[in-house]
Amino acid sequence: MKFNNSLLFGFLFLFQSVAFAHNPQQSSFKLFLTENNNILEISLSQYGIEQAFLKKYPELDLSSIEPNKFKELLIKYLKENILIFANDQQLNFGAGIIKLGSHQTDLKFRINNLKDTPREIKVKAICFQENEKQNNFFTIAYKGLNARAKLYNKNNFKAKFIINESNIEVLDIIEKQKNTTPYWVLAIVFAVILSVILIFRKTSKFNKKESLEQNE
Repeated sequence: MKFNNSLLFGFLFLFQSVAFAHNPQQSSFKLFLTENNNILEISLSQYGIEQAFLKKYPELDLSSIEPNKFKELLIKYLKENILIFANDQQLNFGAGIIKLGSHQTDLKFRINNLKDTPREIKVKAICFQENEKQNNFFTIAYKGLNARAKLYNKNNFKAKFIINESNIEVLDIIEKQKNTTPYWVLAIVFAVILSVILIFRKTSKFNKKESLEQNE
């Protein structure tokens, strides 16, 4: 029996979203690209949102905030922390809807400004990086093709998708960490180590010479 690929992927995405609701360190993003309509679907752990907000907005009392205010804050936070570029052109968030849940919160946004056939998609989603070991899974869906990238600390929550006729390639954007130790500190450490080695050798030779003299 043959399964429809889109149906199977949809089932897996639904299963994945439900699983994410129980893992506060994971969030799911899926961008559907079509000729007439582009939608970004987001599934979040409610507990993960709250933990991130406690660190991001320490003055905020989550126990007393009104639902509408919470929705506005969440939408603002997501828009400020998600960047999407198609063919080097930044895409904008349009109208959106949000459904708050006790365990999982879901959102949908229209994505505007996609004028040409997408060839390269760059994403940066640093949302919820306030949470330790946060993983944001970002999926691109285009003409029956699907690809997913894991965004986390090591790749600075960034990835690139190359769209071809037969597949979507995912490229991690991992920036090499710069050595922040000043060169003069390294020079001093090297000089100290070298001095210790020379003193040790000199002491060893002296002890050896003294031992020979005593034997004579």
